[in-house]
Amino acid sequence: MKRFLPGTFATTLVILVAVYALAKWGIPTFSRVVTGLPFPLPTPGTLMLFYMTLAVVALFLLVSFSDERFADFLHPMRRLLGGGYGRMPLAVALVAFPALAGWLVYDATVPRALAPAALSRRASSSRTWRRSACRR
Repeated sequence: MKRFLPGTFATTLVILVAVYALAKWGIPTFSRVVTGLPFPLPTPGTLMLFYMTLAVVALFLLVSFSDERFADFLHPMRRLLGGGYGRMPLAVALVAFPALAGWLVYDATVPRALAPAALSRRASSSRTWRRSACRR
């Protein structure tokens, strides 16, 4: 009986999803346990960017270290683009990836309608002090 071994491409995707999930939901859950607060502390966006950049660079180095592993990584993409999986998966991929990229760019650049910021009011005692200071 032959055991199923995932390829380099699938392993890389699983690792990226695991790193994202750990940074997005694991760190806040762990912070709740450590601090004892009733709510989790969110992971800052810059920290998410830092972790994901490190993960992508590390996986790129791992995949591109040997020619065999790099060829194994590129095999599913070459097979998909060559029509090895059929015409329907190719058509779905050629529509889905540009649509996803367009939606991400649109979502990042669309202006948001935010509620106006509350104006701060000064205490009346500070106005009284200024008036008395100006009269002198």
